Amino acid sequence: MRDPHVKTLFYRLETDKNTTYNNPPPITYEAEDFSAELKNERLKLALKRHFSTVEEARYEIEKFLRAWEIDVALKRGPGEFQLKYENCELIDRNPSPKGSSNTVAASAHAKVSATVRAEIGVARGRYPEPPKYFRALPDVETLWQRFHGYQNGNEPLLSMAYFCLTVVERLGGGRRQSATLLRVSSDILNRLGEITSTRGDSFTARKVARNTPLTPVSDAERAWVESAIKILIRRVAEIKQHGSLPIIDMDDLPTL
Repeated sequence: MRDPHVKTLFYRLETDKNTTYNNPPPITYEAEDFSAELKNERLKLALKRHFSTVEEARYEIEKFLRAWEIDVALKRGPGEFQLKYENCELIDRNPSPKGSSNTVAASAHAKVSATVRAEIGVARGRYPEPPKYFRALPDVETLWQRFHGYQNGNEPLLSMAYFCLTVVERLGGGRRQSATLLRVSSDILNRLGEITSTRGDSFTARKVARNTPLTPVSDAERAWVESAIKILIRRVAEIKQHGSLPIIDMDDLPTL
């Protein structure tokens, strides 16, 4: 091709073994760089912006798709909504003279994989809507990977939560400044700091205080910390796109 242009990208929706989508209606979405349609577990992205290579197009577009996946995972749990690249449609904006064979081309760069069907679990009647403000920024990806690792049993709750707290504190240059930046009550960050520093047993505690017995994390504290981390991930992902988000306070989290 003399002037290749990526016209369309195609993705397949995959789920974990506990989830299926039961004949949901199609959804469409308009963005500055593309138009999207999710239908019959296939996502079609018609590009409005010029990309000369598939790699360049995927690099830009998959930032949005990654945000969509993480947004759904925070709401419903990991693995329920994953978009896997299948192929693309390429055109030549400056084709050779009539009779040439390179006026239109289709490109397949990834093996097509079957959607995982659920034998038991939940059947969804609608696809999740794309996020309006959520962006998969580098810090969001870092926070999500640590939280997801905890969910998979690869890391204790307290070390994961303390790491996430330090990432959040770094954003604003301190705990109080970050609370203001993210429009989150300082009480939430202070309580998260307290729990991650004073709870735990001999396997999970981050530190041991002098003359103070180890106090395991209670079920209520575990639920609270999990909710707090998810809220913080979401705020880091949304705040640069929508600075007037409502302030989150302790009443928005589970009762301790």
